[in-house]
Parts: sequence; C-alpha cells; structure tokens
Amino acid sequence: MTINQSFVQLANSAASQYGLPPAFVNAVIKTESDGNPNAVSDAGAMGLMQLMPGTASSLGVTDPFDPVQNVRGGTKYLSHLLQQIPSSWEHVLVAYRNGAGYVLGKLDPVTGQREDAHWDPASWSEGARNYVRKVFSHWVPGSVPSFDKPSTAVSRPPVIAPTREYVMPPLYVPVGRRPASGLAMGAVIVAVGAAIVGLSVLALRR
Repeated sequence: MTINQSFVQLANSAASQYGLPPAFVNAVIKTESDGNPNAVSDAGAMGLMQLMPGTASSLGVTDPFDPVQNVRGGTKYLSHLLQQIPSSWEHVLVAYRNGAGYVLGKLDPVTGQREDAHWDPASWSEGARNYVRKVFSHWVPGSVPSFDKPSTAVSRPPVIAPTREYVMPPLYVPVGRRPASGLAMGAVIVAVGAAIVGLSVLALRR
C-alpha cells in the first residue's frame, strides 16, 4: 500500500519540526500502519504511528485517529527517545516499539538503579529485531541494521562525554603602528647603512 501523499507531507513537516530525517518518520508510519489512519493493533495502539493510549495522552494527542495529531505526537515521541538514546537508531526503534524501559531498564524508585535492561541486541525478541529490519528496509532499502553485524553489538550504553567549543577572540592589531622594538631596530639598520655609505664615499675620495 502506498502512503497517502498528504500523510507523507505531514510526516515531512513533523520531522523538520523535531529534527528527524523525513524518510525515517515515513518508514515508521509504513511499518506501523501501512499508512492506515484508522489502524488499531491487538494491543490497542492506534492510528498512523500506532500510539498507545497512555503514550498519546502524555504527548497531548486527544484524537489518535486524527492524522495531524498522531503524526506530530509519534514524531515528538521518537525525538524524545533519540534524546535518551542518542547512540543508535536501532535502539530508538526498539524503544518506540517496546517502550524506553525495555531498552534502558526499569527505574527502581528505592535504589535509583535501572534493572532488566535490554541494551544488548542479542537480548531483543525476534519480533523487535524484525521490526527494526522492516523499518530499515523502508528507510534505506538494502541497508543492514547494525545489530546484524556481530562486531557492533554492545552490552551497555556508551558513556558520551559532554563537549565544549571554545572560540578564541580575534586579535586586534592597530593599523599604522609598529611595536617600539621594531622602530628601534629600523633606526639601527638605517644608521648602519648611512655609516657604510659614508665610509664608501671617503674611500673613493682618497
């Protein structure tokens, strides 16, 4: 099924608003609902981007079957997930499908630690892995998700150190002025030159 062009335009606009690749958002829509704004999953997910009731409510979506609200809400949710998991599109997609807690682990309110995380792709269900493969096939046909490459599998989130950019102020050099040392050196050179010329003239007169 080809996605309605009006939905594609909605996805492109939402992607631009939330800083995501438009083709990526369209690939999620294609995978989730095949472009059907009235789609409902067995689990109760609704609309083009298959928002669960709780997720839709948290995103301010009052009507999940309204294409505008659904696409904006789903794209906003993807953007939030990317902020939490900036290192991997595959992990973002699994978090979108299964919830952020599935990937990052559930937060224990007592200890403040996260437990039961599924960061290692080897721990993902086959359904989750197939979901990622399907989105990638619509996003970049022929591409291979990184979890299919054993060398890239990791067991825990990488630590991303904050970076800072330092900008040096421009140097100010007054026009028409030279350092005092330069003037002194110039005067010495001129004096030596005059002395040599004077000696040469005296030598010629002898």
